[in-house]
This record gives sequence, C-alpha cells and structure tokens, in this order.
Amino acid sequence: MSPYVENPGEKGETTMRRLSGLDAVFLAAEGPANYVTHGMAVMVLDPSTMPPGDRVGAVRDYVRARIHLVPPLQRRLVPAPLGLDVPRWIDDPRVDLDRHIQAVRLPTPVTAVELASFVSDLTGQKLDRRYPLWAMYVIEGFEENRLCIVAKLHHSLMDGGAGMQFMASLFALEPNVSPPPAPGPQVPERRPGDLATLASAVGSMIRRPLSGARAVEKTLGAGMRVSRQLVDHRRRGGSALVVPFSAPRLPFDAPITPRREIAFTSLALDKIKGVAHGFEVTINDVVLAVVAGAMRRFLVSLGKLPEKQLVAAVPVSVRGNQGVEQANMISVMLTGLATELEDPSHRLGAIHQAALDAKQLQSAMGSEALMEWLEVPVPALFSLAASLYARLHLSSLHPPLCNVLVSDVPGPPVPLYFAGARLDSIFPLGPIFDGVGLNITAVSCIDTLDVGLVACPDQLPDLWNLASALGPALEELDAARSSRGDAKPSSRTRSARRSRAQAAAR
Repeated sequence: MSPYVENPGEKGETTMRRLSGLDAVFLAAEGPANYVTHGMAVMVLDPSTMPPGDRVGAVRDYVRARIHLVPPLQRRLVPAPLGLDVPRWIDDPRVDLDRHIQAVRLPTPVTAVELASFVSDLTGQKLDRRYPLWAMYVIEGFEENRLCIVAKLHHSLMDGGAGMQFMASLFALEPNVSPPPAPGPQVPERRPGDLATLASAVGSMIRRPLSGARAVEKTLGAGMRVSRQLVDHRRRGGSALVVPFSAPRLPFDAPITPRREIAFTSLALDKIKGVAHGFEVTINDVVLAVVAGAMRRFLVSLGKLPEKQLVAAVPVSVRGNQGVEQANMISVMLTGLATELEDPSHRLGAIHQAALDAKQLQSAMGSEALMEWLEVPVPALFSLAASLYARLHLSSLHPPLCNVLVSDVPGPPVPLYFAGARLDSIFPLGPIFDGVGLNITAVSCIDTLDVGLVACPDQLPDLWNLASALGPALEELDAARSSRGDAKPSSRTRSARRSRAQAAAR
C-alpha cells in the first residue's frame, strides 16, 4: 500500500497527497520532550574548490537550481480539522531559501565540541509546520577552515534510505558542474478549502473500520508465520530469540527531557570491512559489535554493566524496488548485543547469529500488519496518548523496548560535491524517545564510517566518552581478526552458514 494517495489534477489544483499512518506518527508523537522527530546531518566540506565569494549565497543558489529534483523539499502540510485524519501534503515551489538556509556565526576556529553544542541546541527547536519541514545552517571556519552544513529534515518527509537516494540529486560528481535544466513554470497547488478538507477527513473516518479489519487479517497471517518460524527455530536448537521489552534497564532508558546532546566520530571503513571479511560476517554485524563493545566499555567504567545482554533496535528498509516518493518504508528488528561476553570475537559471533535470527523473525512478521494498524487510530487520539505517555512517565513503568537505536546506512562510495565544495564527512543524527534515550546512526562516506550519537544529557551526561569508546572497540575487533589469522571458521560460523543455507532453501 502506498503511503500517498494521489488524486490527479491540473496544475494549480490540489492533488491532496495523504500521509501514511507511519509518516503521520512522526508528527503526532511530537510533544514536550519527544519533539525531536526529525533527522539531522552534519556535513563537513572542503571549500577549497568553491568559487571565491559569498559561500552562503553560493549554497542558496546551488539548492535553488536543484530543489525541484527533491520534491519533498517543496511540500507543505495541510492539517485535517480537529485532527480527525492524517494531514495532507501540497506542492508549493515558492520556497523562501533565505528562510530555510541560514548563515551561522560561531567564534572561529570552530572546534568539534563547539559545533556539537550548537547542533545540540538545534535539535531542541521544532520545525515550523507552516513552511516546508526542513532547514540548513551554514557554518564557516570549522577546524582547518572547512565548511559545515547542518541539515535538518522532518522524519515525515523521508526515511534515512530515501534521504541517501535523494543525495544523488543534490550532490554532484565534480566541483564545477552545470546546473540541471530548469523546470517549466511551477504553479503552487491551491490549499483545499475547509469543507473539502472536512469531507476528506469524514471519508477517512468511515474507512477506518475497514483498515482495522485488514489489520486483523494481516496480523493473524503474521502470527501464523511467526509461530512456524519459532517452531522451526526451536527444532534447529537455536538460542533464545530477543523479544520486545526483554532488555535490561539502563540509566538512560527512562523518561527524557527536551534537552539533547550530540557527539560524533569517524571510524576507518577499511578496518570494518577487514573485520567483516576476516570473520565472514556482514558490515552491519561489525557495526553492531563496535556499538556493543563501546557500550560495554562505557558501562563498565560507570560500574553499571548489567548481567543481561543489551538489546538494539535496528531499522530495516522495506522499500524494495518502490520509489522514494513513499516517505517512510521501514520496519524494526530487535537483536541482542552479547554485552555479557568479554571476548570481542565471541561477542561478534553471537551478534552475527542473533542478527540472522532477528532478520528471519522480522521477515516472517513482515511490515504489512503494522502499516495497517497505523492507519486505524484517529491522529488526535494518538497524539493525546503520546502526550499522556510522556507526561505521566509511563516508560518507567515497563521494561525498555530496547537499550539503543542503531542504524547503518550505506553512503556515497565516491567523492561528492555540494556547491563546489567536496564532501569530507557526513554525520547522521536520529531521534530518541521516552524509554529509548540513545540513538547511534552511521553512514559510510568513501573511506570512513561517520557516526553520530544523540542522547538526553539529563539521563546520559557523558556522551562524548561513549563516542570515544567506539574507536577502541573497533581496534579490539581488528586485533582479534589479526590474531585469528588463517584459522578455520569456528563452529558458530559454520552453524551460521548452515542457517543461511537452510533459510535460502526454504
């Protein structure tokens, strides 16, 4: 089912693109503490290939010439009356780039800590829903006279996978590239009248019972598939699967405040690939193992490492071959991080097997049932429930869903340029929520894996210490790979291979 319902119309008429239930959740969940439902990226660029002159103006001109290639950047919300239905998008090419792209003056030279402090403040600022839900902040003088662009985009517009695909439209392969052909006259869509909006909302209300019936049907089908998967897993003698709300409670798995802190670091991509090749696992497995090793080291330093393994929630794209016009096409799998194991190679092996099991379980569960259920609630009631959940601190009354959100998105494998400046690094920053107070997101960028961390400083005040533990965690794995040499695959690895072969055969 497409998240958008397209009603064709002539130029200037309203097409009424309807948000999916999942897209609308990112809007409805915004509240006093959980209003960071946007994604951010800190792009570090080398401006030596830029033409001389006003760099902020050059960035605006560059975006102006390409903004039509990224349609979500020209969309505004049309809310439904009384929150009876999800909002709609309308296209409006009249984007005020002076408003959306702003210059920021920080004392130079700007250090990494000062840049992170500024971005932390940005994460607490809500995007104005009267305008397209994105912004860029241009900062000059970072470290060795580099240029930084902090991009902020509401999650209802696109997920991380779609965002990486849109990079191909906004970035160039050469510093001095001609702008794309200008589009023809673009006529803004007319905002629908109150009666039309109300009629659409009433029609959606009438269809909600049908969505509920479909959700029940898809849930029953998913339940049968999961049951068969669990029986098969037990028959093969697999280890216990990670289930929701089985994670141990950590100090930052608690109600959060509006304050945010960010940190970022870069890891050597060739080492990550070397570890993956040496242990015959995936790059995603290595990223999870690096996070696990860093969190274990960090919690040991605080004397708060639980005996039970930590649990990560990992977003999984279900986009397939569908177009990026569909804003959010993601599901989530839960996997153990084996933090109770001291040996990094044993930990990686356990994470590899746990991720295989989680993928098979997530595949059996599918995403169709969740997508249908998200179409059922009235947005106003969902927003009220989310607000009450935060205000009453209900996340402290049940076990955490997970301990950390971990996302690893493939980035550009070749040099890219933005307004003539070469992209050196791109640090992604994701949202956190009540009870899930730590987000670690990584994007590969040519020869590095750039990692952004987000937390609430009132619950996790030492985020830079956690970020600095990622490098040593990777070094541990690389040393284990080197000492492993040409040893034969372990029984755990052979078992994982058999599991993959059996899954492929089925």
